[in-house]
Amino acid sequence: MNQKSSTSRRKIRYRQALYLLLFCNLLLCCISFYQSVQNEIPDSIKLFAGEKSTFSYGIPAKGMLSSQSEEEESCETISVNLNQPFTVKADSTGEYVMESRLFGLFHLKKTTVKVLDTKEVVPCGLPVGIYVKTDGMLVLDTQILNCKDGLNYEPAKNIVKAGDYILEVNGQNIKGKEELKEIVAQSKGKDIELLINRDGKQFKVSVTPVMTKEGVYKLGIWVRDDTQGLGTLTYISGKKFGALGHGISDIDTGTRMEIEGGSLYEAHILAIKKGEKGSPGELIGQVSYGDAGYLGKIENNTGFGIYGTLSRPINGLSDQKPMQIGLKQEVKKGKACIRLILDGKSKDYEIQIEKVDGSNKNIKKGMVIKITDKRLLKETGGIVQGMSGSPIIQNGKIIGAVTHVFVNDPTRGYGIFIENMLDAAG
Repeated sequence: MNQKSSTSRRKIRYRQALYLLLFCNLLLCCISFYQSVQNEIPDSIKLFAGEKSTFSYGIPAKGMLSSQSEEEESCETISVNLNQPFTVKADSTGEYVMESRLFGLFHLKKTTVKVLDTKEVVPCGLPVGIYVKTDGMLVLDTQILNCKDGLNYEPAKNIVKAGDYILEVNGQNIKGKEELKEIVAQSKGKDIELLINRDGKQFKVSVTPVMTKEGVYKLGIWVRDDTQGLGTLTYISGKKFGALGHGISDIDTGTRMEIEGGSLYEAHILAIKKGEKGSPGELIGQVSYGDAGYLGKIENNTGFGIYGTLSRPINGLSDQKPMQIGLKQEVKKGKACIRLILDGKSKDYEIQIEKVDGSNKNIKKGMVIKITDKRLLKETGGIVQGMSGSPIIQNGKIIGAVTHVFVNDPTRGYGIFIENMLDAAG
């Protein structure tokens, strides 16, 4: 009798454990489904006043579009079915809110809907030289030093780290790494106080210089205070410009550089290293540094591109007719083109947009594109370094810019929506 009772209890516990496991799996599936549906809905939507826009999310949810007039204290609400394509039109500029609910019951997200005046920019595709000065000195790494006493020391270890910015030395702003070397060399071994910016937080640290076997005081810190290279100008709007479609990152630390400012220069393409599987190609050019080649100042380095102000018109671009921008809901899979100036002439090269992702999962990679134009494939092999920022055009509108290449397939890469670049421009 006791044996039967024990067996029965084991069966009950087994069933309970099984039910619990099934419940946990079901709960995880529900959470995963909720999050995936939530990610399909953007944080913000843009419309042009007076134009119809069609959206298609294909999710089992309902949205409530509402506008609040503070003057009239009136509220207008429109219900939309997010499981089917829907079209909206606003007659005037302003802001709205769309609250979406899963199955019409469970809150998903509040989306800001902005109605804007039509925006036009001049698409460029011009390779340019880029020079930026860091806001402080970027720490690349610390170094072990061979010292006068025959021992090895690493004086800055665990005090500063890669990605830090040195803003001040002994309470003073300094111009660059050469001035830092001079201050340390003349320190006579006394502590050096550094003001550090780490992930947006500032604090002071103290590092004691050591005398190397060459008889020079050093801190054992590798730093960088500038960088330069080639990129592509995406658009011009009046005297303002946007380029690259992504931020300038340090090649050693991989972090986006905090910049004090920079300059844009004329560049001439001398050769092209074609891209191959596993080996990205490259535009090889000559940059006209100096007053004669100076185009303007770089003011911001964001995750979506670099931005600044032109100092003079650019031959062949500034007199071009502006093109209307296409919002991300207008972007469709299929034929499009990228604009490039490789031999001094502006040309449009055919591409295929293979994927469009207007969600929040990775707004820097809203499109997957494939180069299909035989002329460009012959010249470059696909997307190469230096082409980042090349404008993407579809149906007579500029819709985005090239940002990255697939290392294992240089004919394919990512693009960013032009509305995201313009948002970052401010």
